[in-house]
Amino acid sequence: DVFPQFGGLEINTSSTALQALTDAVLYVSKYRYQSSDALASRILTVAALRDVLDAFDADGLPSAAVLTAAVADDLEALQALQNDDGGFPYWRLWRESVPFNTVHVVHALTEAKSAGYDVDQGVLANGLQYLTDIESHYPGNYSQRVRDTISAYALHVRMQAGHTDSAKATQLYRQADNLGLDAIAWLWPVIDDTAIGSEILRLLTNRATETAGSATFTTSYGDDAYLLFHSDRRTDGIILDALVAEAPESDLIPKVVAGLLGNQVRGRWSNISENAFILL
Repeated sequence: DVFPQFGGLEINTSSTALQALTDAVLYVSKYRYQSSDALASRILTVAALRDVLDAFDADGLPSAAVLTAAVADDLEALQALQNDDGGFPYWRLWRESVPFNTVHVVHALTEAKSAGYDVDQGVLANGLQYLTDIESHYPGNYSQRVRDTISAYALHVRMQAGHTDSAKATQLYRQADNLGLDAIAWLWPVIDDTAIGSEILRLLTNRATETAGSATFTTSYGDDAYLLFHSDRRTDGIILDALVAEAPESDLIPKVVAGLLGNQVRGRWSNISENAFILL
């Protein structure tokens, strides 16, 4: 017990490692609320797992074909929510566009397009324009930390859509005060600077809470967490995504995976946003 990050042996067997995610996929597929963030989370999940959905053979889970077809309905519902400013409200058309929800929806549209789904190009283009100038859409009561995190997410999604702005990402990373770990992970693939990349890897490694077999991360937004749907397990998923993309040989990757699996309750995570980012 002198060095808790070393030692121990745990062996699990399964026909496929994906079986450990079955309950999470079931939860997302059956989620009954139709807010913009929930629809986007379900689209993200199914689009990300499209090629392996047949591996989830569970009672009550729709077939891969049914899940894939359902994405078309979710896309139609989402696209009908877009306001004239290119943003998306929580529930109803013409209500105020919500910055984080808008980034999340554009993320879902981008992933769906990449997965081969039929996405309205006008809706996507207008959403990306909102993201390009997202700083002008923040309400006055947003803290700087919340603003910086949403801006980091917007830069990440724009990169996914082929609109990489490395200069803006680098400026945000260098000038922002006290960035959250999820914001740093979102910025990492966007920044075209190997020195900064190495710096981020060291930072994330140093901020990991490690045991012999797992690693988790903690970041805080205080009372503003609801503006980002923030949770520590979602941060783990976002960091895992960045590690796989930017440091695929990192010893942290299997530990973060183990930490996420170890934090499941009844086979899934706490909410629709956590499940979507972790499954992604």
